[in-house]
Amino acid sequence: MILLWLALAGPPLWAADPTPPKSAPTESTATESTATEPAPLVVTNDAGPVKATVTVSPPEPTLGDVITLVLAVDADQGVSLDMPPFGEALGRFSIVDFEPSEHPADDGGTHAEQRYTLQAPMSGRQRLPAFRIAFTDASGDEHELLTDEIPLRIGSVVDPGDDSL
Repeated sequence: MILLWLALAGPPLWAADPTPPKSAPTESTATESTATEPAPLVVTNDAGPVKATVTVSPPEPTLGDVITLVLAVDADQGVSLDMPPFGEALGRFSIVDFEPSEHPADDGGTHAEQRYTLQAPMSGRQRLPAFRIAFTDASGDEHELLTDEIPLRIGSVVDPGDDSL
């Protein structure tokens, strides 16, 4: 009876071809196509020769997640930028890391960036306050650009109604 079952089950394991058929997806292909990250929150403001973009990722963090905030500012040639001081306008968020950078842009202007790694203080509705970027235009006039405030909903690590804690 066992021999009959083995004969009907197909060729023995040692005779099987180890390469999968060409039409079958490999494990890594299937994993890559299903694992997608949500798009970050992106808010852009401009004032004349200066454009500021704030990017926040992930867009819907859970308490304890690392939040990446990037303030990127592009200024036309002849414009002098004054980026916000370290930690200004971050409200209650804890700053884990900070990386400022500034370099000439391809068009002759300036590209400045402040990259923050943050942690939220608590779950629920939070907000990242506006950033203030001061700048002096090519004619010497002083201006400022205020970015939009960014609301965030920080998810709880505990499911609603879970009384097990």
